[in-house]
Amino acid sequence: MRTGIMIVMLMASLFKITDGADKQFRVQETWSHDLEITGRIGDSIVLKGGNLVTSFYKMGPVFMGMHAAKMVCVRGQGPDELQDLFAICAHPLGPAFVELPFRIKIFSREKGENFRCQRSVWLEKSRFYTAVSAALFFRGRWFLAGYFLENFSRKNVFKKVFVKIYNAEGKYLKGLIRKTDHEPDQRHLMDYYLVEGGGRVYFLVEDRMRVTVIDPDSLEVMETADLDPPEAYLSMPKEFYVFKRYDDPYSGIERDMDTWRTGYSRIVSAAYDQGVLILQIRVFEPSAHYMVLFYNSHTFQPAGRVLTNDRLLGVREGRFYFYAGGDPRYEDEADRSRIKVCTLENKSK
Repeated sequence: MRTGIMIVMLMASLFKITDGADKQFRVQETWSHDLEITGRIGDSIVLKGGNLVTSFYKMGPVFMGMHAAKMVCVRGQGPDELQDLFAICAHPLGPAFVELPFRIKIFSREKGENFRCQRSVWLEKSRFYTAVSAALFFRGRWFLAGYFLENFSRKNVFKKVFVKIYNAEGKYLKGLIRKTDHEPDQRHLMDYYLVEGGGRVYFLVEDRMRVTVIDPDSLEVMETADLDPPEAYLSMPKEFYVFKRYDDPYSGIERDMDTWRTGYSRIVSAAYDQGVLILQIRVFEPSAHYMVLFYNSHTFQPAGRVLTNDRLLGVREGRFYFYAGGDPRYEDEADRSRIKVCTLENKSK
């Protein structure tokens, strides 16, 4: 595979602060590769060395760095392959992939070599429906977020939990954030987020500007806070969550999901860095598809916002990693494989 690279140092980006704060993003590096990217952006993590592992729907996990971009593995049932992919998180050994609802594979690699699976973790199974959307390994425990049925009856009583916690070996410890409904819904199609920072775990759902804080030691909910949305925030109608029957289930669900993800101000990315909770949402400004929002991680007061056409993949030590042009499934402008690495700086610099 031929790989090209272009470094752009201290070039002002097209971002702009919309609340009057004297800050702006500056592009420090641009990584350009000849790897054709297809599919919607899924999970993404920033590795210790500043490289990325990002999943793309129907394509799989991709390693991207300054000098190379390559598939982490191929789809299959072999020891170094993934049968499916639901979520990605960082582990001390390397990137961890939720391959099946109850199995996690942890990969690593030596410098210059291919990724290899080092360990598989089987999670204690549930006999009810499980849809994993996000994962986090923190303080020796696995945190999974998604849609987990705990019980249902013929009387249309659906008991569900949205966060499950396991020990390092996969033993189920606890479920948090429960809800009981009396009709089926489609919340299993939604994206959920888990973010670690400041010794706490933050849980968010794509359709609501609300954060739930979890104590990773006691495994209790510490607080739930509503986040002030920007004026441009367009909430999703509640009827989108109602269960539907489709004449053609596959195309019908795909059509609704595309409308869901492009027609409303859903959260598309969540991160934590240097005491700040960072979200990216979709907006419908004439000049931008997305807005990056900053909140104080303790008071949850707004701390700034930035318009952009690029899709946030992750944040680490003050460096913001963006997929240039947006999401390749939804934005025609999205480049095949181009990453912008930015810092947030004073405008006077």
